Amino acid sequence: MYNIDFANNIYSISYRNYSLKIFDNDSLPDFHKVLFRVNSNTSCHPKHNKRGYFAITARDLGDYHPDIRLLAINPGLTYAEIGPGLGEFLIHASKKANVVAIDPADYNLMKDILNFSLTLNLKDVYKNLINKMLARCNFYLSINLYNVNVEDVSTRFPELAHSIDVVVENFGPGYYFGRENISYHEKMLLKEGGILLQR
Repeated sequence: MYNIDFANNIYSISYRNYSLKIFDNDSLPDFHKVLFRVNSNTSCHPKHNKRGYFAITARDLGDYHPDIRLLAINPGLTYAEIGPGLGEFLIHASKKANVVAIDPADYNLMKDILNFSLTLNLKDVYKNLINKMLARCNFYLSINLYNVNVEDVSTRFPELAHSIDVVVENFGPGYYFGRENISYHEKMLLKEGGILLQR
């Protein structure tokens, strides 16, 4: 059963530990107008997050850090994003190269909530953003998606160790849990001479 709330110009559509937040505020960037918040106390991540939640956004390529969005894509390389959420970088990279996503987010659950939200009486601008997020859910479900925390990759999927040419992270797990530990696991994915880009 979905829980629907509207207060202070914010729609909240919740199911289990996921809430789709729709902020009726034209001054916000698109990726902050519609986003998911995941209750960290019941999320699949084993660590407690002092903020109490994780945000899952649909950043367009232009909203990534310049080091990432301006990165030249080499068709001979494999690119991985850690905690991409519904971001556009891997969509962009997949047009030329092999891509890998590592994110514990429940993409099927997000699809269900997004589809339900389209039955509500929302402004067209928000329905358009929701449809974009739905398309991105479908994209992530169609690629090499490792639905785990980056700390668990080496034990769950040892074949990924030292297999990636370029690893990017833009406000992913390092933002929530501290850079040092997350960086160690991200570097374990890289081939010799590989590139790690973090924000």
